[in-house]
Amino acid sequence: MHTISVAMATYNGETFLERQLMSVFAQSLTPHEIVICDDGSTDRTWEILERLKAFSPAPIHIYRNKERLGFRRNFLKIASLCKSDLIAFCDQDDLWDDSKLETVERAFTDKVMMVFHGAHFIDAADNPLGEMSRVSPTAMKFKSMELDAFAKVLGFSMVFRRALCQFDDQHGQSIDDTHVSEVAAHDQWYTFLASVLGDVVYLPDPLVRYRLHSANAMGFRRKHSFRDLIAAFRYSGTNLKKRIAVLRARCDILDRLSADRPEVAPALAAYRSLAETSEARLTLYEDQSPLTRVQRYVDLHRNGIYQSKTLPLSRWDQRKDLLVSVLGPALLQKDIVLKPSRA
Repeated sequence: MHTISVAMATYNGETFLERQLMSVFAQSLTPHEIVICDDGSTDRTWEILERLKAFSPAPIHIYRNKERLGFRRNFLKIASLCKSDLIAFCDQDDLWDDSKLETVERAFTDKVMMVFHGAHFIDAADNPLGEMSRVSPTAMKFKSMELDAFAKVLGFSMVFRRALCQFDDQHGQSIDDTHVSEVAAHDQWYTFLASVLGDVVYLPDPLVRYRLHSANAMGFRRKHSFRDLIAAFRYSGTNLKKRIAVLRARCDILDRLSADRPEVAPALAAYRSLAETSEARLTLYEDQSPLTRVQRYVDLHRNGIYQSKTLPLSRWDQRKDLLVSVLGPALLQKDIVLKPSRA
């Protein structure tokens, strides 16, 4: 059986923190340790942490950052402090199912680098808001490079091998796929590494009640209305440019890693191919000629980019490309200048 570290980041979390920690303490599989980094809270968070230490069934280690790191750097710091085989990220305001760690641990066979699972949504008063969209109705294993490069695997739902942390010195060169002026969020970073270096398993079980409220550091946003869908379409060209920047940064990272780890060479080739494919797709969003756009879309389709099993594009990607090839870039947002920072 694998040992598991629970890695929790806190910041002004007094409202929901105690209930979340008690749900961690109640796990049917007791973690090897609980590691918490507080990012300079000014409320009662630190007091709550100190008081609840006595109730923990596992060793609990609490750290207070000397300066604010932000959630990205704070989660990576916590991961670096963990000692177990596996690391389970933990938000400060959710509620864990009692069987979360036990269920996930069973899915870690030899080649599995990460497991992620489903969730229910709740509001600030614990009222149910529905279930997070399922990747699959049943458990699903993604072999290396079979997971969408931009799959939204959220930190609270993931457990990964601590071995991935050996590559964290490359994190500063990454780019967040939503905020390109920032380094990659912790969940984006470890999903990238896990899918490159091994298998990723999805479990549909809703093992966390994920709380949506006004103070979320990173809320999960769902698009419902027709207006939302139109807005997503209008920003498709801009978002594709962001993704190209992310892909190129990942190529650079893999290129550096390949010097000492030749086994990442196939992943480097796959990411270079996806970056080139994305740049070809971008021409659909920039060309003013309807005939040229349609021909380019047909060529892309014939080349099999929408059927690839390696770093696959989503059905939504294909639908957006088809729509823009027919309707044209006039419906899209004006270009913006992206200057990603690698600091």
